This record gives sequence, structure tokens and C-alpha cells, in this order.
Amino acid sequence: VVGTNINQALLYENIEVNGKPDFQLAQNDFMVEHSLDFGSDSQPAFLDYNADGLMDIIIGSYGIIGFGAVQTHLYLFENRGTNTSPSYHLVNNDYLDFTSFSEFDKSYVPATGYLDSDGDVDLLRGTLTGQIIFVENTAGESMPVNFSEPQFNYMELDTENNTVRVSIGDLD
Repeated sequence: VVGTNINQALLYENIEVNGKPDFQLAQNDFMVEHSLDFGSDSQPAFLDYNADGLMDIIIGSYGIIGFGAVQTHLYLFENRGTNTSPSYHLVNNDYLDFTSFSEFDKSYVPATGYLDSDGDVDLLRGTLTGQIIFVENTAGESMPVNFSEPQFNYMELDTENNTVRVSIGDLD
């Protein structure tokens, strides 16, 4: 039997028969049935990828364990609602084709922000093996994102194979 990292809270109901306990599986997604579950180490980041003025979501995930090879994903959800009443729809379950790198690295934790002084939002990702991946947005200010090829081992930071979680902020 292989373990998994989703649907881990099961509900068994006691259907007594002649006073004897008889527990039957009633629900395999107890308490998470209305949630989105992308597996271990899922982390969101926000950006307006299509320049429509609404914040969209990208979610990095280690992946789902127990159903074949684990593939690390970036999911893209587009906000098709409004600023005050967002409605998110999955538009890409392999955003920027990062499953192709799953064999040698895992757990892409995304962060978005202004990194190269050109006015558009860029993307950083921390990894399970301690790297930072930089993906430059070459679109320009107020344009839909156009991410370039990922630059692995960005700034050659050495974390000695410790998992990296990135965030971006303006400290001054």
C-alpha cells in the first residue's frame, strides 16, 4: 500500500446492526471537501498575469504523492470575478511547463514582485534542493506577463540543500 498526501481525513459512520458496531466509509475528504488540495507544500502567490486589473493566483506544489511519480506543479488560476467578489478558475495546471523539471527538483514555492527595475512583476521560486529560480517578466509595465526561460541557481546562493522559501518586499 502506498501512502498519499491528499484526502487524509476519512469519516466512518457507525451503522449499527443488531447492536453491533459496523463502521462504513462515508466520506474520504472529510473537512476538506470544499477546499482545493494540491498536495504537499502548496504555496500561493498573486499577480495580475493578464493585465485586466484583477489579481490572479499561481500555486506552487510539491505534488500529489501516491499516484505514480510525483510531479511538481505551478497552477495558474484566473480571477474572472471582480476585485470585491473574485471568482478563480484554473486555466493552466502546468504553468510555465515546470513539471518538466520535476525529475531534478521539487517544491516550487512562488513569490512575485518587482526585481529588475523595469516596472513589471517578476517571479522567484524557492526549491526543495535549496535553489532560487528567477523568471524575468519581459512584457513591460501594465502588459500581460511574458515570462522568459527560468534562471536556475539565481544569484548562486548556497543553502546547502535546505529548502528555500522566498518572499519579496521593499524594505526601504
